[in-house]
Amino acid sequence: MGVVQKTLIPKHVVEFQKLDKKLSKLERKVLFMSHEFKALEDEIRRVSYDR
Repeated sequence: MGVVQKTLIPKHVVEFQKLDKKLSKLERKVLFMSHEFKALEDEIRRVSYDR
């Protein structure tokens, strides 16, 4: 029983670390995209204002 637990826990930990890494990448992408949308909104406001 003890041996099984020792092998299962690291697998879960490794899986969690992989998911955490993917989540971090997604968070960076979302942040980048939100900055892009903000820039687009500013551009649209400026163009609308110039008319």
